[in-house]
Amino acid sequence: MTRYGFSLVESEGAVVDHISILIDNGTKLKIVPTTDLYPKLFDLMNKFSDIDGERGRTIFPLPHAPLTVHEAIRTYDHLSMQDRLDQISSLFTDNAEMRAILVAYLSMNTQCDLAKSGFLDHLYFWALGDYDTSRTWDKTSRYKIRQGTSALAQAMLDDCQGVNLLLSTPVTSIHRTDDKRVKIQTQSDQFFVAHSAIITIPLNALHTVA
Repeated sequence: MTRYGFSLVESEGAVVDHISILIDNGTKLKIVPTTDLYPKLFDLMNKFSDIDGERGRTIFPLPHAPLTVHEAIRTYDHLSMQDRLDQISSLFTDNAEMRAILVAYLSMNTQCDLAKSGFLDHLYFWALGDYDTSRTWDKTSRYKIRQGTSALAQAMLDDCQGVNLLLSTPVTSIHRTDDKRVKIQTQSDQFFVAHSAIITIPLNALHTVA
């Protein structure tokens, strides 16, 4: 962003006075002050993430080098998000509504059933947010690129040499070749071969690719 002279702007939606939430399985609409809701939600999120008593720092001490502490990763790698939620279930004994709100917030982040979402994936995301929900919120929701994310992507593309961007080109298969390269086939039977591939296919589309 510094390279292209872009700037940040505060998102209006992140600094509203009130927020509308659906409760009781979406049957009731409730409007609550954000000054009341956010501190409670952020506190629960902090506790959910604090699995080691150090807010995850013993597991991801260097967030940009996530595999630094292998033993800690092996210790927690089996945990799902639901497993972790069950571990702190006592926090919701008298507050089922806040549990439902936390589940909704976590599910939004994972875009998946919590029982099928890895806790370490969440913790890595959390560590990149400075081990604090309010800081994570600032980074992911409160501030946005004034010129827009598409403008940043376009500026990066314009800065590249010999790079082709293909849109509306569905991929049907990705395979390793015998010489350890990657072979990609598209729906129109185009083939691309490379030394490596970065795959960011959304989970709801992953089943369409062999």
